[in-house]
Amino acid sequence: MSELVRCDLCGRDGHHGREIRERTVEWTEAVQQATGNRRWDSVNRCLDFQACRGRVESAGGTWPVRDAVTRPTVTRSQQREEVPA
Repeated sequence: MSELVRCDLCGRDGHHGREIRERTVEWTEAVQQATGNRRWDSVNRCLDFQACRGRVESAGGTWPVRDAVTRPTVTRSQQREEVPA
C-alpha cells in the first residue's frame, strides 16, 4: 500500500501515486511576491486538479497556480452599492 501524503495546495490527504503526486506548478505573480517563491516549483498535488481547486476556493482561498486545465469554481458575489433615491 502506498504512503499517505498531503496536497500542498488544498491540504487533502491521499495515497502517493494514486491520488497525490509530486508535480511541477507555476505560481501566480501574487504568490511569488507574497512568499518569495520561485516562479516554478515542485509540490505534492492532487491528481484531480479541478476538485483540488474547488476545495481551495470553497474554503475562501485564491487559486495560487497558473494553469490552463482548471476553471474557477466559486463565483464571487458582486459588491452592491446603495444609491440614494
